[in-house]
Amino acid sequence: MLPKLNVLVVNNSASKPVVLAKILEKDSHSIVLVTNGIEADEYTNGQAPNPILMDIQIPEMDKLTANKIIRAGTSQNKNIPIIAITANSTKKTAL
Repeated sequence: MLPKLNVLVVNNSASKPVVLAKILEKDSHSIVLVTNGIEADEYTNGQAPNPILMDIQIPEMDKLTANKIIRAGTSQNKNIPIIAITANSTKKTAL
């Protein structure tokens, strides 16, 4: 069995990650939803989520900038897994 996770989900729409949150909560993982990179940075300065699931398109600051700022924050943030997620699955937007 997996250890219980404290998952931070960063998505520009609070309604999109509902299915993901329900799946994770079913296994008793703690989920926090924020809608942009600024809120993600603010949350990680006081909490230690593990992991961070971040939409590849977020408002206020782009994903790469948000990653750099979070990593430059507290020492606990340097090794937090930050995983890209998206509901946008066309060939044009593929990485």
